Amino acid sequence: MARIYLDMDGVVAKWSKVGPDTLMTPGYFAGIEPELSMVQATEMLSKKADLYILSSAFEGTESDKGVWLDNHMPFIPEDHRIFIPYGESKNDYAPV
Repeated sequence: MARIYLDMDGVVAKWSKVGPDTLMTPGYFAGIEPELSMVQATEMLSKKADLYILSSAFEGTESDKGVWLDNHMPFIPEDHRIFIPYGESKNDYAPV
């Protein structure tokens, strides 16, 4: 089965330019609107491929991103959710 990695911000979750204070507000990432067509396409794809979320996260925002996934993409299991420290290379965290 093919393994596919998806980012969250601007891919399955809508992204808007906001300041760092907003990004660090507790609950901000949990409340972002989903890109509905991408979420639906991802759900269909999850039946054919091994999907992972690979998303950068500021310190302390991982739980908000997990809540977002629980609410909008519960078909992505927790062990397929990889949150990496903001600024680090995602390639270094993608299991092969």
